[in-house]
Amino acid sequence: MRAFFALAVLALAVPVRGADLVFPSGTQGARLRVELTDRGRSPEAAWVAFLADLFAHFDRDGNGALSEAEAGRVFSLPLPDGKAVGPNFAAMDADRDGKVSSAEFRAFYRARGFTPVAVIVQAVPADALGDALFRHLDRNNDGKLSAAELRQ
Repeated sequence: MRAFFALAVLALAVPVRGADLVFPSGTQGARLRVELTDRGRSPEAAWVAFLADLFAHFDRDGNGALSEAEAGRVFSLPLPDGKAVGPNFAAMDADRDGKVSSAEFRAFYRARGFTPVAVIVQAVPADALGDALFRHLDRNNDGKLSAAELRQ
């Protein structure tokens, strides 16, 4: 049986209040329900607020849309795979009206993987759990487990 470790980072493609993570174990999977919030807000609400603030910062003339020059100043945003996605005015301007709305801005980044939550699943080395347990039990850090440490 393989152990899996899930790490939630700041890519669910749809807004959710909770997510079920399934850890395979033979024919039955163990389920873990995770609910994420940011100061009482859903990840979706926090993500929308962040992108709204970012959009407003780069909307230098305050007209509610990004020009090509304004969009070109937006910095790259990190993706769960370690890469980044930068601005692309032609791709952002989905309706081809020569400006990027806040909705187009959000849609552009969501479609490219910058989403409210990213779940990264990695296999844990077989000896990692044993090593962690040993370090926890070895209270005096002498590299040995005494009878007293085992009793505790």
